[in-house]
Amino acid sequence: MGTTDTLIINRILGTAAERKASDLHFSAGNYPSLRVNGKLVNLDNEEVVTPTFIEELLGFFFAEEALAELKEKKDATMIYEWMNKLRLKIKVFYQKGIPVLSIHLIPEMVPELSTLGLPHNIEKLANLTKGLVLIGGTFGSGRSTTTASLINYINSTRSENIVTIEKPLEFLLANNKSIISQREVGKDVNSVKEALEQALDQDIDILMVSGVISHEEWSLILKHSEAGRLVFVIMTTETSTLALERIVNCYPESDRSWIRELLVNNLEAVLIQRLLPRVGGGLAMATELLLMNAAVAGSIKEDKLYQIFSILQSNRELGMFALDISLLELVRTGEVAKEDALSEVIDKVNFENSLKKF
Repeated sequence: MGTTDTLIINRILGTAAERKASDLHFSAGNYPSLRVNGKLVNLDNEEVVTPTFIEELLGFFFAEEALAELKEKKDATMIYEWMNKLRLKIKVFYQKGIPVLSIHLIPEMVPELSTLGLPHNIEKLANLTKGLVLIGGTFGSGRSTTTASLINYINSTRSENIVTIEKPLEFLLANNKSIISQREVGKDVNSVKEALEQALDQDIDILMVSGVISHEEWSLILKHSEAGRLVFVIMTTETSTLALERIVNCYPESDRSWIRELLVNNLEAVLIQRLLPRVGGGLAMATELLLMNAAVAGSIKEDKLYQIFSILQSNRELGMFALDISLLELVRTGEVAKEDALSEVIDKVNFENSLKKF
């Protein structure tokens, strides 16, 4: 790689860090772009990205062996340490035969739970000692940050043996009162399934898992929770209802009654997140929190997950609330613009009607 290209890449990374960007994108034919406070911003003072520059970027971030694997599989996710200043989560995929790079800037320190804008009763999840907790949201919603903060809270308040199974390993967690072992899929273990199988025979109190896809993996997760462990699972999903549907529907029809029963017996909570641009700068957190009670158990057991939305709306006194309620409150208080909230709302008609009451 030429010195000029290295200087350009370092300059762009430096700009991303200076402007506190959450993400950085490179695609041929476009300017490099940053996501700052939830909005995409083009770096139009830089040159338009060319296929040649994309190849230089790949050579900058990837070792020769990893680069050969990328060109064979056409997809890669990895962590890169930049000049001992930033940890970068780099995702590469192909578009029209040309690689595209999407880079997430990982915060240097794990934030405190109290600083994330989460529900006031979020510590209840960290104080659990067993059961299953699902943490979901869309890309860039802060799911990994929240989960790391929950683990760090536990780490600072009680003595537990904690194992994480991640791909890739984002936050680096140090032992405090607890012992933490972080296993990276592809480096420390071959697959999520293999890591979960190995962990069954280990002395573990708390398990954190990301990248769960198959019903075999979900079955192993439920085995861990049935064994009296607390299991946090990071999911890509838009609502609590969709999170539960995804788990149930990855099983054959003949097994779904059984898996619903296991969920009733083990599920403790589902937390869904969104990050939206805050009026005046920064980001605001919108959340949905589903807590297990008799109504939730009944909707799962009887295969009536469509009832979850109304359960969330009618159980606020128990600490539950729907995503739409959280978004409505952010608009009502002036923290988030209506047009930004509307893009995330589930029931837009009801949301509009509720706004008219204020």
